[in-house]
Amino acid sequence: NVSLGIQALFKNTTGSSNVAIGRYSLTSSISRSNLVAIGDSSLYNNGIGSVSSSEGIRNTAVGSKSMFSNTRGSHNSAFGYESMYSNTTGKYNTAIGDWSLISNTTGLMNTAVGMEALFGNQTGSNNTAIGGMALSINNSGEHNVAVGSSAMNSNASGNSNTAIGT
Repeated sequence: NVSLGIQALFKNTTGSSNVAIGRYSLTSSISRSNLVAIGDSSLYNNGIGSVSSSEGIRNTAVGSKSMFSNTRGSHNSAFGYESMYSNTTGKYNTAIGDWSLISNTTGLMNTAVGMEALFGNQTGSNNTAIGGMALSINNSGEHNVAVGSSAMNSNASGNSNTAIGT
């Protein structure tokens, strides 16, 4: 393990192969492994409440408060300020850009690239949003593809749609 910063990896007792750089990064993780947290409070709650050793593993969070609320979600990648901030149990998500997938809690296999891409998504799964504010209002819609600045940004719960262009 590598930690640098006030209370980085603070509660870790048995976790291994972790990197925590930044104040409060990976603070609550006790026994999880293969995690990367870079930035103030990134992956702060990771592992809390996990009942299985396969929960809360293999996450990468780069950016202040990225994946802050994650408890049991695994195999996620978040890059940008507060990206995937609210994620708790969502898995296999990728968020690149400030506030991308910020509201996601349980959604699975989403890809958000751009500032506020999939911003409002909480439970929607299998969505792809590329462009600033693309699919930003989506809450529970699934199997959508939006490419372009603000593409499909008014879709809240529609499924299986494709939008290309602003």
